[in-house]
Amino acid sequence: MSEKSSTEEPSVITELSDAWLVDKPSGWLVHPQRGVDAHSMTDWVGTNLGHGRSFPVHRLDRGTSGIMVWAKSSESARSWQSAWQAGRIRKGYLAIVRGSVEGEHFVDHPVPGDEGGEKKAAQSMVRAISTLCVEPRFLTLLEVEPYTGRYHQIRRHVKHLGHPLIGDSNYGRTELNRAFCQTHGLCRLGLHASWLHVTPDRMTYRAPLPGSLERPLKSLGGLDSAHADDAFKLFLRPRGSPSSQG
Repeated sequence: MSEKSSTEEPSVITELSDAWLVDKPSGWLVHPQRGVDAHSMTDWVGTNLGHGRSFPVHRLDRGTSGIMVWAKSSESARSWQSAWQAGRIRKGYLAIVRGSVEGEHFVDHPVPGDEGGEKKAAQSMVRAISTLCVEPRFLTLLEVEPYTGRYHQIRRHVKHLGHPLIGDSNYGRTELNRAFCQTHGLCRLGLHASWLHVTPDRMTYRAPLPGSLERPLKSLGGLDSAHADDAFKLFLRPRGSPSSQG
């Protein structure tokens, strides 16, 4: 199926005085790219939110779904980015990875700052939620909180731990990705930006689990109720650096 034929659409999670928090579907680009047949969030925001110009505060990979911040002006974008760099904004992801992972892991492993760029310091906190005993390979649901924002940081960090994301064509195994797509309908990157916490306001905003992840996880036995989002209430804790490191 073409990415552009996806039935999932963006939606507004909430509107703030200076920004929108928007739920991005998997398969959507942040900016349109020449020669790439895919929807872009920039076009959607401009068309649906009445803004000719839009200002994404951060980025998400095309295959990643979940919460994004879109500022209403360039000044607001700079303010949000400054708050992010100062550690006043935190973001957490749900990740579906290959193999069995237990406990917490603080990953301190440099990765490129941008595509093709030189490596820079990068840190992520990885916490196991549950392991799914399925064929052809066990899977683990993780909560991942990146402390820095490097290129493909989460994808590279879980690969560094030896547990690449399911559906990751860059760092995973093609034959395993194909098997989970054919048998369980997990045909996308297993990464979802699920929450955003703004420290000054003590507010946490959430992006619900999309159907493209909810349905496969139910098939895999990872969700045991109709209230899929309730199964992944990821709780904010003080940032730390456990002894387990990658």
